Amino acid sequence: MDISQLREKYRRIEYLLSTIDFSLLWPNFIKYPFALYDDTNVVFEDAIFAKTNDFIGNTSIMFQNRNTAIWNMNEDIDEEVLTSKIVHEMFHAFQNDNHENRYPKEIEALYKYQYDIHNLSNKFNENKLIVSLSHHFTTENFTNLLNMKSQRNKINPYEFSYEAKVEQIEGTAQYVELKALESLNIVKAEKLFERLCNNVVNPKNLFPIRIISYDCGALYIKLLIDNRVPFESGFSNTTINEQLVASLKPILTEVIDNPEIKMIYDSYSEETKRLIKDALTLGKVVAKGNYKLIGVNVYSARYDNNCIYSEYFVAYEDEVKDNVLYGNYVIKMHKDRITEIYQV
Repeated sequence: MDISQLREKYRRIEYLLSTIDFSLLWPNFIKYPFALYDDTNVVFEDAIFAKTNDFIGNTSIMFQNRNTAIWNMNEDIDEEVLTSKIVHEMFHAFQNDNHENRYPKEIEALYKYQYDIHNLSNKFNENKLIVSLSHHFTTENFTNLLNMKSQRNKINPYEFSYEAKVEQIEGTAQYVELKALESLNIVKAEKLFERLCNNVVNPKNLFPIRIISYDCGALYIKLLIDNRVPFESGFSNTTINEQLVASLKPILTEVIDNPEIKMIYDSYSEETKRLIKDALTLGKVVAKGNYKLIGVNVYSARYDNNCIYSEYFVAYEDEVKDNVLYGNYVIKMHKDRITEIYQV
């Protein structure tokens, strides 16, 4: 995309954003600055300048002392859909401005989150019930849903807490994205809603758990809001999921392990092992030492035997400066330090 196209796209998105009433998307939410960028240039307000390492992924960053939504324009996306996705990233800016503290510890979760088939079978049943309730709400089934969540919280507290935190951070942003698209194009919003419903009832999407948590969180929050179930929408210390089960004593029910989920997990685990093994045996070592890990693409990162697989980038600190490597990498770890980075 050349500079003139990038600038014109920025102007179009700016106009579409001006048609959205942000206060209707979430209490006290406001419009934030945003930037569009490609491999070479960044457009930000009235300025165009060369891309720097500040601009990685689609997210919110602190730029010129303001929390700012950023979007990588290397993929062509429908303008209304793109606008709603930028609103998603603006919501992360809003979270940062309000000192949101319910973020999950993503690197820790790579090795600590257990893909327990019993828990995931219950989670999958939970997802199916959320979709059912989204189309036809009953108090009895909603009570059953809360009991499922309470049961998982009791039996698998770490896994439940991690999912709840991702759903809190990303699920709320995904919900706001859906509402923004609804204000721009109701037909596209309805298609997105149905896609979210289909995503959460596909057992393949339980792996990795982080990705599907965006959709689970958005559907759960929509369910609560549409049916006037009260919850704390501000920036408390407790996630919405945990708020609603905190005072419940779960009625433990039998959950049958889903054999399809077990089969999918085995395949996912084998693929993870293969990706890492191939990198360690065939990949090129691009860094070796004792380095601090700054970041990986936690969206789809994988972990096995002290190695992290990261798509698109890895960021680390050496003795001199911060470094960002673009591409797919396997990072070999010793405790919390990098020993080697292999290019895939």
